[in-house]
Amino acid sequence: MRKRFKEFLNNTERVDLKIIIALIFLCLFGCMMVYSASSYVCATSADFNYDDMNLLKKQLLFIGLGVIAIVVLVHLDYHIFYWMGWGVFVINVILILLLKTPLGVEANGAVRWLDLIVFQLHVGETSKLLLILFLAFIMAQYGKPTKDWKNVFKIWLYAGVLALLILRISSNLSSCLIMLMITYGMTFIWSNTQKFHLVVGAAAAVLVSTLLIYMYYNLPDPETANQMGYQAKRILGWMDPEKYKDVFSDQILQSLYAVGSGGLFGKGLGKSMQKLGKIPEPQNDMIFAIICEELGIFGGMIVLILLGYLILQIVRVAISAKDLYGAMIATGVALHLSFQTIVNVAVSLNVFPNTGVSLPFISYGGSALLIMFSEIGLVLSVRRYRMLRDFEKEVKQKRKGIR
Repeated sequence: MRKRFKEFLNNTERVDLKIIIALIFLCLFGCMMVYSASSYVCATSADFNYDDMNLLKKQLLFIGLGVIAIVVLVHLDYHIFYWMGWGVFVINVILILLLKTPLGVEANGAVRWLDLIVFQLHVGETSKLLLILFLAFIMAQYGKPTKDWKNVFKIWLYAGVLALLILRISSNLSSCLIMLMITYGMTFIWSNTQKFHLVVGAAAAVLVSTLLIYMYYNLPDPETANQMGYQAKRILGWMDPEKYKDVFSDQILQSLYAVGSGGLFGKGLGKSMQKLGKIPEPQNDMIFAIICEELGIFGGMIVLILLGYLILQIVRVAISAKDLYGAMIATGVALHLSFQTIVNVAVSLNVFPNTGVSLPFISYGGSALLIMFSEIGLVLSVRRYRMLRDFEKEVKQKRKGIR
């Protein structure tokens, strides 16, 4: 069984084409759902010029820019980011610190975007990609998997600095947590310190569980809770949405109503009731709930299967990569897409507190979409240069045969 599973993972025949096909289907599905989720609000609001296709047009624009990013990165040797080395870390820090300048854009009490005139850059999403490149660089520097937990801890410290900066400056808890999860996952896969990882992971789980249990048995009244910060509100709303539905947890209840009312095959495309103002901005982080309401559990499973298929192909690129740096880039991208998908779906089902995390290639968004397209471009670059090296070897062998 193990041998067959390894053979299954090692099957990299036309993996680049499989990635592109999966991406096309995801984007088509995403555009369909963005239009379905946003058309009513766009058609009835002056903010969108009463154009029901307003957000769909923007989504298509960013998909076009994403395709350009893929084409550029595929033909760019990904090792250029390796030679930048610590520069990637410095760029990441600078981007986060720029949020404190006039370039920072505030929305809903948090500064998470940089106004670059042409478009607004979501720093949290950009930091995830830069973190993956930096971690891959550090791991490649060691040359081989480390057996020393101290080396792993050093890498965690580097990532922890970036994650805490994101949390402190932009109040972006979701990006902070996903960055830590990516770091944990990459070091777990790369190093030979799995026991250390499991001990730390178990200790963190016990600590968080203890804290949550304490909070659950000491929930404040709605009036007191409403005076707290929005991150605390999201956690409290997750613990007891019914108790706080009149102040701040109605969104998650509406999401659960949407998922529950969809049943197995849904109400039909475009027939969601929750998107008619009950779920704020349903085309963003709550789009999975709209998918389940309109297309049912069946529609939700289609999305997850497509994303799972894409992630599987990225894993295959990581396995077949010719160098550690490329392998860890592909591994980081696979982990990022996996964690982002899990968190988004878990939020829609109230398994996880509301974090504002988008569903990869499905949710509406500019920066997030561009960053994820860029990640796919890097993965395809790893695959392309691996294939080029194989081709060069074949040519050399043929030349030797002729001689």
